[in-house]
Amino acid sequence: MASMRQLLAARANGARSRGPKTPEGKRRSSLNAMRHGLLAKCIVLSNETPADFQQLVAFHEERFGPLDPVEFGMIEEMAASYWRLRRAWAIENQLL
Repeated sequence: MASMRQLLAARANGARSRGPKTPEGKRRSSLNAMRHGLLAKCIVLSNETPADFQQLVAFHEERFGPLDPVEFGMIEEMAASYWRLRRAWAIENQLL
């Protein structure tokens, strides 16, 4: 357990902290807790190519031909799920 002196020092240090200032610093700090990206909110991670994901969506769109926004949303969900599954497979292969 931390002493009262440590608690006060931590509180004082925290009050001086202002966080990242630049857009690049903010982007980097937003990824601080990321380990593998399997539960990431964004679909395409910084080490992946957005154009590759868009190509995957276009492939699914051409293959299934959605007729309305609901069907197109389902196509996007399918592509995102496949994208994340490929990421999981890559991580699994690195572990083996």
